[in-house]
Amino acid sequence: MDEIIIVDTGSKDNTVKIAESYGAKVYHQQWEGDFSKHRNYSIEQAKSDWIFIIDADERMYAEDLPMLKSVLNDKANNLISINVFNVYGTNEEVTTFLPSVRFFRKEKKLRYEGIVHNRLNYKADEEIVRANIKLKHLGYGLDPDKMEAKFQRTKLLLEQQLKDEPENAFALFNYAQILKAEGDNYPVKNIPEIIKAARKAVELTDPNNPEERFIHLMTLDQIAWANFYAGRFDDAITYAQKALHIKKNYLDPLMLLGCVESKRNNWDKAEQYFKNYLKTQAAYEPTNEADSLILAHIDSRANVYYNLGLMCEMKNDIEKALENYLKAIELNNGLLEANDHIARIYLGKNELTQAKKYFQQQLEYSYETKTSFLGLAEISKQEKNRGQTEEYLTQAVKLVPKDPYVNYKYGYFLLEENTPETAVRYLEKSYAVNQENPKVVKVLADTYFMLGRYEDALDKYNKLLKLEKPNAAILNDIGNCYFNLKNYVQAANSYKESLSQVEPLEFTKKNLAIAELKQSNDSEALAALQSYLTKNNTDIEALILCGDIYKKTEEYQAALEKYEYILSLDRSNIHAMYQLSECYLIMGHKDSAIMGYKTLLSLNPQFKPAIARLEEISTVETYNS
Repeated sequence: MDEIIIVDTGSKDNTVKIAESYGAKVYHQQWEGDFSKHRNYSIEQAKSDWIFIIDADERMYAEDLPMLKSVLNDKANNLISINVFNVYGTNEEVTTFLPSVRFFRKEKKLRYEGIVHNRLNYKADEEIVRANIKLKHLGYGLDPDKMEAKFQRTKLLLEQQLKDEPENAFALFNYAQILKAEGDNYPVKNIPEIIKAARKAVELTDPNNPEERFIHLMTLDQIAWANFYAGRFDDAITYAQKALHIKKNYLDPLMLLGCVESKRNNWDKAEQYFKNYLKTQAAYEPTNEADSLILAHIDSRANVYYNLGLMCEMKNDIEKALENYLKAIELNNGLLEANDHIARIYLGKNELTQAKKYFQQQLEYSYETKTSFLGLAEISKQEKNRGQTEEYLTQAVKLVPKDPYVNYKYGYFLLEENTPETAVRYLEKSYAVNQENPKVVKVLADTYFMLGRYEDALDKYNKLLKLEKPNAAILNDIGNCYFNLKNYVQAANSYKESLSQVEPLEFTKKNLAIAELKQSNDSEALAALQSYLTKNNTDIEALILCGDIYKKTEEYQAALEKYEYILSLDRSNIHAMYQLSECYLIMGHKDSAIMGYKTLLSLNPQFKPAIARLEEISTVETYNS
C-alpha cells in the first residue's frame, strides 16, 4: 500500500490514532450530511496511480491479494469491479451481494455523486474489468441501537435527496430499500411507501439502457417482494416474472416464486421453483455479473433446503424431509429451526441420542425455542431423569411464559409428579388462552378434582361434554363430582347415563351401586354390583358391599357365601370374618360363630366388636347354666 488517506468527519473513538499508527494521512472535515463530498475530497488528496475505495467496516480477503496485484499491473485496466458481500453473525452468513467498482486509476478523475448510497460517476462506454476479488462488509451486524441510528440517518438523507431530486431513480430505489430494512422483520407498515417509490423508479428507467437496467430490475424485485409480504401473491408473481423476462438468472425473483407457491401450499409447484433456483444458483458466477445488482439471495440454498424439508413434512415424506433439513444445516448449522425439525424427526423414530444432539445444536448455533426445550424434556423423561425434565420445562416456561402449550406440558408434568397445587397454576394459564382444547380442559378438570375443588371440576367436565361427544369416561367423572358434593341422586343419574354409552366402563357399575346405597336403594345397588361382579369377581370391596346388602336384607345364606368367598381370596379380611361370624350367630350356629370371632381376634386382638360378642355369648351361657 503506497498511501492511506483517511477523511475523519468527527469520530469519537481511537480511529485517528490507529490510522496514524499505520502511516495514514488523516484529514479532518465537519460532517455535512453528504457522503460523496467527503469521499471525493479523499480522492483529491491521493497521489498514487490507483485509487482503492474502502470503508472502515469493510475487509479484504488475504488470499485475493495475488490476483489483485495481477489485475492492477495490467496496463489495459482502468476500472476494476469486485464482489462485495454484506455479512453478519458469528458465522458471517452472507446477506446480500453486489458488484462494485472499487479500484480505478486516478488519471480518470472520477468522482462520486449522491449524498447517500453514492455512485461512482463514469462514462457509459467505459470498460470495466470484473475481477474475482472479494470484499466483506460488516456494517449490518451492529447492535440494535446503532442499526436504528444508521437507519434514521440514511432515511433522512434519502428524503433530503429526493426532495432535491424527486426523479432520481437510484435514490428512489435506495429509499425503498431502506424502508425494507426497518426493524428485524419485513416492515409491513412500510409496504405502500416501498411500492410507491419502486414503481416510480420503474417508470423512470429503461431496461434497455445499461446505466438504468440494474435499477429497473431491482425495483421490479422490490415490488414483487412487497406484494409477497402483503399477501398479494398474484401481483408478486407478475412483477417477479417481469424481472425474469429481462434477466433469466436473476436469483431474487426466482427465490420469490418458490416462496409464493409454498405459502399457497402448492407443494409440487413450489418444489419445482426451488429446484430451479438451486440449478440457477449453482451455475451463477458472481464475477461474470454484468449488472450492478444487489442480490439478497446470492446463496439461499440453505433456506431452499429448509423450505423443501417443510414441504416434505407437510406431505408426510419424513425421510425426504430429514434429507433436506440435513442439507440445510450443512450449509448453515444455525438456520432458523432446522435443527429442531431434525430432532423432532429423530424423536419420532425413538432415536433419542440423535434427537438430543440436534435439539442441543438448535440451542447452541441458532436460538432458543420452546420446541428444543420441550423435546429435551421429553427425552429426559424417557431417560427417567426427573430433575433434568423439570429443568428443561422451566426453561421453556421462562422463554415463553404465556404459551398455552408450554404451560400445559409443565402443568401436566407437575400433575404426574403428584403436585396438583402447583400444576393448577400452569394449567389455568393454558386454559385461559386455550379454552376449546379438550385435552387442556380434561387435565384441568382432573386437577381440580384431585384438589377437592369438585364444583370447579364439574364445571370443566360439563364444558368437555360440549366440546366432545358424550362418552362414558366424562359422564363417570361428572358422577364422581356429584358424589363428592353429596348430591347422590345426580351422581346416580350420571353413572346411569355413562353406562348407557356405546363403550361403558365396568367400574361405573360399582360407582352406581355406592351412590344407590347412599340413598338406601338396596335392590338397585345390589343389581349394579351383581352386574359388575360378573366380570370383576375378585374385587373385594364390591364383594363386601354385596355381602353387606344381603345381610342387611336378611338374606343370610347369600351373605354367608359372599363372606366365605372373600375369605378364600383374603384370609385376613377382618370385615368379612366378623360379618361371617355374625351371620353364623344370627342363623343359630353358635359354635361356628365363636370359632369365627376367635380366629378374628388372633388376627387383631384389639377388635372390640368380636371381644364384646364373645363376652355376650359367655354371659348368656353362664346365666343359662
